[in-house]
Amino acid sequence: MAAPPNWTNTDFLAGMQALMPTGPAWPRDADAVQTQVLAALVPVYTGNAGAAAALLVDAFPSTTLGLLPEWEATLGLPDPCTPLNPSMAQRQAAVLAKFISFGGQTTEYYIAVAAALGYPITITELSDYAWQINVPSVNISYFTAGISVAGDPLWTIGNAELECRIKQIMPAHTVLTFNFS
Repeated sequence: MAAPPNWTNTDFLAGMQALMPTGPAWPRDADAVQTQVLAALVPVYTGNAGAAAALLVDAFPSTTLGLLPEWEATLGLPDPCTPLNPSMAQRQAAVLAKFISFGGQTTEYYIAVAAALGYPITITELSDYAWQINVPSVNISYFTAGISVAGDPLWTIGNAELECRIKQIMPAHTVLTFNFS
């Protein structure tokens, strides 16, 4: 959710009136024509202040709302790993996971990518080139008031996105298995 603007319509109106010259030709009464004209302009400034505050939220992939389509386009999403009809939270998680998938080969790196998608995993190294991702259970994502938005599915189930995203970034010379318990 975007942060409300710091200044209200009243604040902007008072600021605009303070910038006007003084004198009898420049009344500041509530019923004066100049005050009414300025009051008509004020919502534009309040809206712009709100949009500027929203940019602070949209600047980060995990909290973006208004710029989510731009983040997705920049990162090449949706892609074959994206679930059908993803919720807003799933879209944000996919953006974050793709954003932090800059390359790595440590267990911590893969655990972080899975955590960005909402999966708590552990990794077992089986041999030099074989490893296993342990997922505690099948992931169920429920519609959550305050986080989900209109049009989001009431629930989604499955781990296909995790498997696909990890397989996209795993080293090509390794063998990976998934253990769902």
